[in-house]
Amino acid sequence: MMILKVLPFLSRKDPEGSRFMSNSSAINTIGQLFGLWRLAIAVVALGAPQVAIAQSASASGTAVVAAALSVAKNNDFNFGNLVAGATAGTIVLSTSGTRTATGGVILGNAGSTSAAQFTVTGQNSATFSLSIAGGVLSDGAGRTMALSSYVVKMSGGVDQVSAYTGTLSAGGSQTFAVGATLAVGTSTTTPNGTYTTDNAGGTPVTVTVAYN
Repeated sequence: MMILKVLPFLSRKDPEGSRFMSNSSAINTIGQLFGLWRLAIAVVALGAPQVAIAQSASASGTAVVAAALSVAKNNDFNFGNLVAGATAGTIVLSTSGTRTATGGVILGNAGSTSAAQFTVTGQNSATFSLSIAGGVLSDGAGRTMALSSYVVKMSGGVDQVSAYTGTLSAGGSQTFAVGATLAVGTSTTTPNGTYTTDNAGGTPVTVTVAYN
């Protein structure tokens, strides 16, 4: 702490005893002392630690709970009647339900042939992908015919032979057809009978959908 002693303004003898200080000199001396006092306060203020002011920012968050995707079957595959020949071949069923034969296979009466059809429902206008697995027809006695080379056509779209994708409507639905190729053996390995996925040894076609 600094102590300031104020001297009287009256004239006084200087330390040598030979001269006297005038009132103006005393005032100047007092002014100098006050100047030193102000300087000391400024130095203390400059040396005082600065208080840091914390800064912050915030972020908002958003999450949308979408309607779960679901898929339902509308129609089953129906390859119609066929005759197995001396050599193996195939029946190619298009997404429109028409069929063609290859190899030794002979087309019989068409009957009611049809591609499989499904409907997907979910979030409005969302995109999705689908995968297809399985598909074995069996006569229940150990003789089978497998499905492969699936083709998908969304309503109003074009045939897709791989990487099947679609877009739900503004109302949250989409219908699509699935065609396939059926492998047919010879008349010896594929005797007459009704072959279906429901018989022992058969496996259904499984369609799985997921949001992109």
